[in-house]
Amino acid sequence: MAAAPIVPTLSDGRLLLLRRAEPVNSMPGRFIVTCALVWQKEAIARLDPRGAGPSAGIMDEAETSRFLTNLRRLIEDKLRKWTGAVTVAQAEYVVKA
Repeated sequence: MAAAPIVPTLSDGRLLLLRRAEPVNSMPGRFIVTCALVWQKEAIARLDPRGAGPSAGIMDEAETSRFLTNLRRLIEDKLRKWTGAVTVAQAEYVVKA
């Protein structure tokens, strides 16, 4: 599941994605977190399966899958229309029982 969109805040020269840190998932397993910072507002409509003006909230599994597919397509844009539109970071974490 993913929460989106989140507007980051600047604090002491650091970009905070969440104002209050919370565990992403407390279930045991291996997880990958993907963060996409959108620099061109028009790219949101290409990324978010809920449209150009989504409200903050949890995406279901199908929406998350569609978002990741859209993100890959936007990053691999062969026509370079979306160059510089998005910065992506990924991290892996493991929750042990």
